[in-house]
Amino acid sequence: MRANSVPGASALPAAGLIFTACGSGPAHSDAGGRAPKRQSCHQMFAAWQHGPGSAAGTAVNIALSDVRSAAKSNNVSLLVSALGKLGPAAGRLSAYPIPHCADPGGYWGALLDHMKAAGDSARSANGLRAITLAEPALEQVPSILTRLSSELHRTVGLSRNAFG
Repeated sequence: MRANSVPGASALPAAGLIFTACGSGPAHSDAGGRAPKRQSCHQMFAAWQHGPGSAAGTAVNIALSDVRSAAKSNNVSLLVSALGKLGPAAGRLSAYPIPHCADPGGYWGALLDHMKAAGDSARSANGLRAITLAEPALEQVPSILTRLSSELHRTVGLSRNAFG
């Protein structure tokens, strides 16, 4: 560890994570009232992206941006505060699960679990101790994000770098 760096800062992806609104859409019936058409996985994912969880997704984006900014500035108290906000934000976002067909490996849930664990750990202590407790969960985020991005590329055709 460099003498002037905050632990855990290297665990964050270099670019911002993009979490858009969540919530999967139902099957659609046609105008004639016939049996509902089943949505493709791509359509369900698109509906999830623009669904009712947008506020929760925005809160996670803001918290992650704050974590990255605080880590870059090596400001321990700001980083602890930002991590403390990330946990609850990720917890709220977990109420909007990604469609299973898009994420059969469960990477979305694992990603949110690790962000929540990092935040919860940071809230359990003060100063560098809080960051040290959060670091193991935070270190897993980039790897899970890479696997999620690859899976979404395969299942719904999303760009491999869709999450930054």
